Amino acid sequence: MDIKNHYEVMDHEFSSVKVSLSQFGYKLDGESGVKVVCQLSVLKSADYIYEKPGKVAYVEFSDLPRSYKSIRMDNEKIKNAGKDGYVCKKIVRDYYLKAIDSVTREAVEKFKDTILIVMEVDKFYKNIPKSFSSAPAVILVVPPIDEYFDSDKVEIARLLDRLKNALTVKLPGRFFSSIHVVDVIEFHKSY
Repeated sequence: MDIKNHYEVMDHEFSSVKVSLSQFGYKLDGESGVKVVCQLSVLKSADYIYEKPGKVAYVEFSDLPRSYKSIRMDNEKIKNAGKDGYVCKKIVRDYYLKAIDSVTREAVEKFKDTILIVMEVDKFYKNIPKSFSSAPAVILVVPPIDEYFDSDKVEIARLLDRLKNALTVKLPGRFFSSIHVVDVIEFHKSY
């Protein structure tokens, strides 16, 4: 099978974002994605493999800011549960740290599993770009913070920075060339 069968315009799937992307990528997940054909549906994966001449990146579209807002709402419920101040702050802090750790773990797993999927591509496909054998960049794409998350944008920016730092630590530099966390508008304009 020709890998070009999975080459399509990337879909960010952010319902509140009206920007349509012009970038093409090889779709990994979904009912007919590369990982299904490679019989690796059990693995997690990035959404797309994005190729530019001589370079490759794994692209994951993630609505992390919306997840963060959900965490904040849960935190407010905990705060309002009538616990004393110290206990409440500790519960909220622990919950917040666990939530960030969970998001980081999932992103790390997706990017690492994508390497495994790409290692199997040559067994199922022809016309595989040479760049697939290069160390990929990691691009985590999120909705625009400024336009959609006014009240929490400083905290969300910190969350995204913390996530990028965690990904940099947990994704071995030997396997990944660089780590980027960008909003979908920047991705559309700059990548």
